[in-house]
Amino acid sequence: MKIKKGLEQEWEESKAKNKDPYGNAVVVVTERVGKALDKGLAPEEAEKEGIKDSGITGFQAGCMAQWISHFHPKGEEFRKWWNLNNQIQDEGEKANKEGGILNPAILNIKTDVAKKNMTTRRSE
Repeated sequence: MKIKKGLEQEWEESKAKNKDPYGNAVVVVTERVGKALDKGLAPEEAEKEGIKDSGITGFQAGCMAQWISHFHPKGEEFRKWWNLNNQIQDEGEKANKEGGILNPAILNIKTDVAKKNMTTRRSE
């Protein structure tokens, strides 16, 4: 995959630090998504092509999105699409304004709902 100028060594170091099966799966999927972007695919199509049949977790997908955003020349375009595609309410729009990226593995639990569920379970 293409790498932003000046980040080539950082990318190689990132790959070298992720030789274990879990981390390497992120490297493999990142390179597949990056190569799909290199071919001119839109972010949505590139993500589908890169992730299909990979078996990665939501956290790993978030790591991939972070790496694509940081290392790939089309990273900013991908980041904005990713955030909007993974938002539940408006957090993707906020992340786009602030320069962040959403990780789909992070959960938000409403306190009142959690307390009600715990109370219900205790009384059963």
